[in-house]
Amino acid sequence: MLKLAEWVDNTQPTMVVVDVSAEITQYFRLLGIPVISMLQHGDRNDSAHRSGYDAAYKLLAPYPKVLESASKPVWVREKTIYVPGFSRYSGRILSKWQARKKLGISASQKVVLVLKGKGGDKHCLASISEAAKTTPEWLWYIVGPIQTNSHELPKNISIEGWQQDTFVYLKAADVAIASAGHNTTMEIAQAQIPFLCIPEERPFNEQKVKAKLLEKMGLCINKDCFPQSNDARNLLEKLLKIDTSKWQNIVSADGAEKAANAIESEARFVVAL
Repeated sequence: MLKLAEWVDNTQPTMVVVDVSAEITQYFRLLGIPVISMLQHGDRNDSAHRSGYDAAYKLLAPYPKVLESASKPVWVREKTIYVPGFSRYSGRILSKWQARKKLGISASQKVVLVLKGKGGDKHCLASISEAAKTTPEWLWYIVGPIQTNSHELPKNISIEGWQQDTFVYLKAADVAIASAGHNTTMEIAQAQIPFLCIPEERPFNEQKVKAKLLEKMGLCINKDCFPQSNDARNLLEKLLKIDTSKWQNIVSADGAEKAANAIESEARFVVAL
């Protein structure tokens, strides 16, 4: 806190953007600095979040208003700047054919991508293997850290491990299976592919709330757990019927630029006061 106060004294900032900390938002407010605080999904009507939102000059949602929960208080929505979703892949262009050529996958092959993050356990190898066994016509790519074992895997599974760049896998896939983390969701949106969403347990039900909103918009199928082997084929075929063009209502190639412009505009307004 002392270092932050010294920084404010030396820098004299016009405005500060705070990620998600209610405490830091309140502290800067006490120092007389206007704060734009980031907004997240989830049931955040607790006293800490309410006081943080109240202390903020403005809130910034890195997603469009159509993806906002109806349960979000009106006063919170009224002080929120909504911008199109964006990701590290925003504006990147790669065709399905180019992606498959890079990975050595034929054009006719059905591909499902399982994106595994560093947190959560709803995408275990045993469940994926059982689903793959009952769908031999599908090629299953697993990207991310996953606990392996000595059991023989089906031939239609490829474990790719941790990848810094997942865009080529996303563009090569017909279907993505992943949790509802914000960055993951926006990267899938950028790739515009069908999404089987299996939200992980997170504080304030952040992922579950986002998954329900996405399903309501027809952008994903929301499941509590990995599909059972006897349901896998029907579920994958159902996913192929999703209208992926609807992702254009969620993300934009210039989403980050619009967020930056909105922040700059608010800073200029504060200076003019």
